Parts: sequence; structure tokens; C-alpha cells
Amino acid sequence: MKAPLRLLAALAVTAPILVAAALPADAALPSGDCSEGPYAHTTAMSNVALRTSVTDIVATCDGKPVSGTLTLTLDAPDGSTEYSHSSSIARSGPTNWSFTPHEMGTHALHATFAPSDWSSPGSWDESVQLTPSSVSLYATASVGWFDGEARVSAAAQVTGRGWQVVDAVPTGTITVRNAAGHVLMSKTLASSTALGVSPSPVYARDLVDAREGDVLDVTYSGDDQWAPSERTITVTDSRATPSITLRSGGQTNYATVIVDVVGTDEGADPGGVTITAKGHAYVLPKSQYVDATHTEYADNLPLSAGTYPISVHFGGTKKLKAADLVQKATFDRAPLQMASGPKRRYSTAAPGTTNAVSVTLTDNSGRRAPGVLVTFQQRVGTSTTWRTLGSARTASNGVASLSFKAASSRYIRAVISANTQYTPTSATRISHSTHVTTKRAVSARAATISGHRTKARLNVTSSPGGRATLQVRRAGAWHTVQKKSTGHSTSRATTTFTVSKGATSHTYRVVVAADANGTQAASQSIVVKKA
Repeated sequence: MKAPLRLLAALAVTAPILVAAALPADAALPSGDCSEGPYAHTTAMSNVALRTSVTDIVATCDGKPVSGTLTLTLDAPDGSTEYSHSSSIARSGPTNWSFTPHEMGTHALHATFAPSDWSSPGSWDESVQLTPSSVSLYATASVGWFDGEARVSAAAQVTGRGWQVVDAVPTGTITVRNAAGHVLMSKTLASSTALGVSPSPVYARDLVDAREGDVLDVTYSGDDQWAPSERTITVTDSRATPSITLRSGGQTNYATVIVDVVGTDEGADPGGVTITAKGHAYVLPKSQYVDATHTEYADNLPLSAGTYPISVHFGGTKKLKAADLVQKATFDRAPLQMASGPKRRYSTAAPGTTNAVSVTLTDNSGRRAPGVLVTFQQRVGTSTTWRTLGSARTASNGVASLSFKAASSRYIRAVISANTQYTPTSATRISHSTHVTTKRAVSARAATISGHRTKARLNVTSSPGGRATLQVRRAGAWHTVQKKSTGHSTSRATTTFTVSKGATSHTYRVVVAADANGTQAASQSIVVKKA
């Protein structure tokens, strides 16, 4: 009885794309007649990256291997032949085949084995389903330091799984979206060819608008060889968290504010700390580098007196995260000093001239004090009563100035009241006084007296008024003729002198003596003609 010839075939689609027929090296020739067959086989099929392998084809007779010829034919989904190859199977070792389909889908694989020792061949058919190969998609998003500020960098890497032979680098597009679905990054991967057997990763990277803790969706679109992939990542910040301490206090106008940042690296940028108090933001410069983990930011700031919260924001560095702190601080009112004044623009001025008086205020540290209300008071003539002339607030340079017009001389002083920012000391609450002298103006005019041919009238005006003296010029000198008061000594006043006409003409003038209201002044000379 003839022993049956058995053909055992194990077909697998793997990577690399190989077709292999393997026989034991020590197999002995079978005995008996196995020409009638039939041939038995087993098959296992799979695929990676469009590559097909057929391996471990074994022909046996009475359980022992035989040699022969294996022919493989691969048909495309449309029925056309994509690949055909024949090769001998020897007992001494394996023979390998590899072939590349041109498209996805179902491929028909036909196998025929013709034993060299017997005449009857064996054949079988298999169906191979080829699909895109899977990829490894790796993505990260983290906070980093770019161009002096903290930004989020997103990066993705696509790597084909398994060994590659040709056209193995993934192409397509990597897209990053936030939780709202907005596209933060979209990068098209460049196509290329990888001649080798190592996986070739492809990268995409960019800065995106995100922050620590945001959840991002990363997708790879796939291409004609590689399947799409998707994963979700969370933005992380691997920088260290600093410790912030606020030290503040003192007296306004300029209070001391110190912020200690523990954990700062030596390369921390100056100006990395901003404080906000009562709606005003101030950038603190780096005052000193203490050690490798400690930097101090400090400044004297124009803060108002009182107790209120101060917000501190540390912007972060290459090695440290941003951090915030809110803490209440108390600032006392600063002692106020009158550094100079009152100063007057003109020490002596004609009546009606616009004059000005000013004072300069500082705090106890010598810094100018803005926004302080100053009341200017005046004492006119011989009066002992101080009355308000006007008021003004100090500007940013600490100067308060008041313009006025004076009809007569007066003393002026400045009075400062306590306010929310400063406390005047008893020595500086009321300034010393300054004297503004009015330059008196006197004029005279001769007029006839109706019905009196031998008399004339001299009409005199004095600004301000005062004690008027009528003088006549004789023998080259002035001689007093008559005195009288003009009245209204602190303002413009008038009076009249009556003189007799003689046998000759006479020259007169009127002199108003200096007093508390103005300087001495004389009128122009007036000629009264003879009768």
C-alpha cells in the first residue's frame, strides 16, 4: 500500500515581508510511493504595512520531509496577477520569498507544490486581507520658557510599528485641539522614503495657546499605508513651584515693599514681580540676588495709608512656575514737612500785578509729597487777623502755588491740615510768613475852581491810599505845604488840595509816605500858573 504524501504549509503575513520555506536540515528521504497524494497543509495569515510573508512550507511523505518546487501567485482585488514566483524547497534549509501588494483589500494567494520525488503536485488557495498598518502616536504638551515668557509647547511623534522596508515613513497631518474643539496646531508631515529596517519616527512641534491642566486632543490623520490614530494629553508644567513672601509696611508717601521668592534660579529675570494695590500696578525690580534659591524684589512705592490687600504676581522663570499671593498690609501716614516757602514771585509789585506764592512739601524721607491741600492766609496792613487768601494742592513735585493780585502790601503764610496720607508735624503745620510789598502809585492833576480866580484845586489819586503831603518847590528844594489822609489805605483812594495863586507861578507835587500798605511814592510835578 502506498504511503500518502503530506504537504504542511504555514503561511503568515508579518514584518519583514518575507516568504520562507523551512525544512529540517537532518531530514531523511522518505521511503515508499507517495505519488497519489493527497497533500495536506495548514495556513496562518496576517499582514503588516502592506507586506505579505509565506513561511514554513513543509512537504512530507510518511511524516518525513521531501524536496520539491513551491510556486506562489498573488492576485490583486481586481483579479490581476500582482506577483508570481517559484522556488525550490530543499531538505538542507529554508528558502525565502517577499512580495509587495500595490493596494489595500482582499488578495488571493495561490500555492502549488510539486515534489521532486513523486509526480502528483499539491495546491491550495488562501485569502489575504491587507489593511493599513497601525502606528505609535506619542504626544506631550508642557510649559516652557520661550523668549522670556512661559509658553506651552506641544509635540507629537508618529512611528510605524514593526520593521520597515520601503516607503515606510508616515505622512499625513498631526492636529492638536483644545477641549472646545479649536485647532491649536496643525502640521503636515513631509513624505520621504526610508531604505532600511529601523522604524523612522516623524515629529511635529509648535507653541500653542494653552495653560497647565488643559486637556488637548491629538490626532494623526493617517495615509495610504498607515492607519489614523488619536490620543488625549494634559498640559503639564515640570518647573518647580516657588515660595513667595511679602514684607511691607512703613510710612507713606513711599512705603517699602519687599517680595522674597524662594526657589529662584540665578538666571531669573529682573522685573519678574508685579504688585497691585488699590487698582494700581507696580513692577518691582530685582534688588538683590541672595543665593541660588532666594531672590529679593523690592521698591519704595507711593502707596496710600491704611490697611488693604496687596496682590503679588511672580511671572516665573526658566526653572520656576508663576505664582500669586494676596496679603493684607498696613501703612501709616507719613510725617509732613515744609521744605521751603512760602516763596513769592515778586517781593514788590505795582497794584493789580498778578503775583504768586508757593510752598514745597516733603515727607520725613525728603521725598516730594503730592496731593496735599495747602491753605494760604494773608494779613493785610496793620491788621492782626489772618484771613484765607486761597488754597491749592501740591503737584507731583510737592509744590503748591497760588496766584493773586494785591492792592496793598500784606503778609502771607501757608497752613497744612492733616489728611489721609500725611500727618503734619507741629513745627511744619503753619509756615512762617512772607511779606509782599505793594509799590504805591500816586498821581495829581490841577483843576480850576469856578468863581475863584485866585485859587486852584489839586486832585490826587493814590494806590493804595495813605498819608498825603503837598509840597511846593522853592529855591531848588521841596517844602511841605499841607498834609492829609487819602482814606481807604488798603485800596485805591483820592483826596484834594486847594492852593492859592500868587503873583508868580508855583510848582507842586504830592508825596504819600511809606507805610504797612505800600511804598513811598510821589506824584508828577504840577505847575499852577499865577493869578
